[in-house]
Formats: sequence, C-alpha cells, structure tokens
Amino acid sequence: MAEEHAEGRVAVLTPLYERLLMQAFMSLGALAPTVLTICRPGEKPLFEAPEQWPVQHEPTWETLPARATELLASGSVLLVPPWGRISSAKRSVGKAPSQWEDAVLRSCRPASSDSLLAVLVPSQMCVSEAPWAVDLREALAEHWDTLLVVYGHGAMEGFHPSLETAAVFLAARTADQQPLKIFRFSARDDEAAVEKDFYGLLARGGGRTRHGYVARRRPDPGASLAFDLHDPDIEDRRSDLAGFGGVSSLGDLYHQLPTLHLADAKNWTCSAEDPGAVRLLGGRDVGRDGTIAPATEETLWGHVPESHLLAPGDLLVRSVQHPTDPGGFVVAELTPQDLPAAATHMAIPLRPRPGLDAQQRRFAVLFLGMPLARKFIGLQTGAHLGGSRLRALPVPQPDEALAKALDDVTAARTRLVEWEGEADSLLASVFLDRTAAAARSRIIASGRGLRLRVEAASLLDDLGHTVRTRFPYPVASRWRE
Repeated sequence: MAEEHAEGRVAVLTPLYERLLMQAFMSLGALAPTVLTICRPGEKPLFEAPEQWPVQHEPTWETLPARATELLASGSVLLVPPWGRISSAKRSVGKAPSQWEDAVLRSCRPASSDSLLAVLVPSQMCVSEAPWAVDLREALAEHWDTLLVVYGHGAMEGFHPSLETAAVFLAARTADQQPLKIFRFSARDDEAAVEKDFYGLLARGGGRTRHGYVARRRPDPGASLAFDLHDPDIEDRRSDLAGFGGVSSLGDLYHQLPTLHLADAKNWTCSAEDPGAVRLLGGRDVGRDGTIAPATEETLWGHVPESHLLAPGDLLVRSVQHPTDPGGFVVAELTPQDLPAAATHMAIPLRPRPGLDAQQRRFAVLFLGMPLARKFIGLQTGAHLGGSRLRALPVPQPDEALAKALDDVTAARTRLVEWEGEADSLLASVFLDRTAAAARSRIIASGRGLRLRVEAASLLDDLGHTVRTRFPYPVASRWRE
C-alpha cells in the first residue's frame, strides 16, 4: 500500500465492510468509534472514514499511542495505522518490526476496564508466524483481549480484490476472557447473506456459521489467528485422523534438508556445463502433477555441499502457495531422472526417516496434496510456508488393512495404464501392415483380448456376477441357474 498511497490513493471501506464494523461496535456495547489515523498538514489523508464517524488526525505516528488512550477514555476507537510501513519492512529475513508497530500498537494502553479498541491492519499481522508478528501479538496480549477478528478480501475500495484486511477488536484485558470470534468474507459473496451471517455470529456463544465461528478455546497469546487454524470443523477433522489407523507429525516421518538462499547465488552458481554442476530446484520447478519440470534456459546450476544434495524418494514442497493452486501443498517425490539436484530456499526438501515404508510415504504424499492439509496449518494464499510449520503438520498413518488396500489400488492402476498403452499402440498401428486384409485380421484378433478384459472387469459391478463367482455354492447355485 505504500506505493499506492504514493500515487494519491485513499483507503476507503466498502459499504459492506463499514456496516459490519459498525455492527461489531454496537454488539460490543459501543457507539460509532472515533477514527484515529495520520494526516500531515496540507497532505491528503491515507484513510477516508465513513461520514458519520468522528475523525482524529495526528501529524505523526509518534503521537498516536497517547492520543488513542486519551480517546478511549470517552469512547471506542478505530485505529488505522500507516500501512505503508508494513509493506516496506523486510519480513522475510526476520528483522525487527517497523516503527509504527513498536511505537503505536505496542504502546497503546486501555484507558479503563471498558476500553474498546479496533485496529484495521493487513491480515499478515494476525496470521504470520514470523518472529516479529508473534512478538507483536504477545505484546498486545499483555494489556488487551482479542474479542473479534473480521477478515475481508476486497474490503477496501480502490485496491486489488486479493488484498485481505483484518479488523481486530481489542478489549481491556480481564481475568475472565470473553470467547474469540473470527469471521471471513469476500467481496464476491452475497452481501445480504454475509450481513445476516455476521449478525448471527455476534449473537452466538459457541458453534459455527457459514462465514465465521466461535473458537472453542482461546489461542495462546502469540499464536496465529489464521481462519482455518481454529475452525471447529477443522479441529474435528484433525481429531478424526486417527480413524485411518494412526497419526504422526510430518517431522516424525521426514527430516528437513538444508537449502541454498538465492541471495547468496553469486557464491555458488555456475553454468550447466561446469564439471560437478547440479540443478538448483525452487518452487516453480515443482508441478501440481507431482513431477519436477524439465530444465529450461532459466534453470539455475551450482556447486553445492554434499549435505545439500537430494536423493531419490526425497520430497520437494513449494514454499509459496499461489492463487492458482486451490488444493493442498504442491509436492513432488524425486526420481533418479531429476538428479543430481539441490533445493533453494523457495522449496522445502524432506527426506524419509529410516524405516519409513512405501505405504507410509505414499499416504503422506497423498495427504499433503489434499486441501485439508493446508487448512490444518492455516496457510494463506501467497504466504511463505516455514519448515517448522510443515514439520508440525499431523499426518494420518494407514493401518495394515488400509495399507494393503492402497497397494491393491496402486497395482490395479498400473495394470489399467498398461492396458491403455496396449490399446493406444493397437489403434496407432491400424495402417502399418502391408495389406488391409492383414491389418484387419490383426486388429480383430488383438482387439478381442482387450475387449474381453474390459467386459470381465465391468462384470464386477454386476451383483449377480459377484454372487455367482464369489459366494459359497449353496448361496450361488440358484444365481448360477
């Protein structure tokens, strides 16, 4: 948003988001809040408040904490910090928070036990598990209880629809904490349905609505507040995983290998023709179909330590979930044809621990590709996936009967692929014989075998055939007649 503000854009709530926030204030026992933000003399404000809401502009961010406490003494406050400082901070390397976070959010204090403060921020502050975000949430929890978080995709007019904002409602910390409610909507949703759903959530003491829920237990102070992470439905699914046979964390099944950071590329990159060069794999090299993409002119090559080399059976997981990836994690299992290779920091390499059998590996890869796996972590689209979060992911483990069934299904799939290859070869050879008569005879004879296989397989869906061929004679005899 820093660049967009520089172009003269002003942040404006959509009418729907404005109504939701007003309803939230009213539900929490407050009237229209005082909007507190920054606007230097002679400059255009960064945020345009609704007409009926009083506004207080401060010339610099240094005075925001004291002004917020002063305003809280007489009513509720909606604090809109200068978002540009978030987007300009280099979070990926774990540096300290930006100035307004330290000086404003960390310094805001309740004026009384009835103080109600709402903060309008990018959702990154609520969902990120980077050290700066965890520390900030822990600092806020020392003086405030989080009552409600309202996530909105496309909730700010004039900005890209993918921008997700979070309105965080904070009340003065008390011994008896109120339940946490989390709500999420998109500009594409039906407005009337969203409003009705939101009103229902505000009146609830527990349970779930279509767009929101009441958390069953209050998260730890520094925990991510990602929507899927505390969803009661997701928690039920997490508890249900044991029904497959068992549950292990991914870190118990695989250990993470070291990666090469592209910022240091000049120290180890080389050309593909150099002796000992290995391919450097990143997230874009991992295909949704579970394979490694062929090398191109943009492929990186380098000389890497032996400890970084990948081996057959290793997994490579994309670190960033793109908007075009609606499913689970994008993961590929490396084959000898993909090697020699090493991973960059844009992918997470995992190696099976000793003793992990083929069924467990197959089941883990299958689960990682499911949307449910991504929901268990609470990863947002476009967010960077950390190795620690991935290793903590609960992964179901098949029992003996399920493992045997998976082996049978895999063998059946292999056999069907072979039959498909035979049929393709037969069709492609129709006009390869010297005479039409010879081709005709060969196609009829060879096709008969394929046709009989398919007919025999189709009979398995016929109950009569199953009883005649699989049931004991006393039962099957009349069906055979």
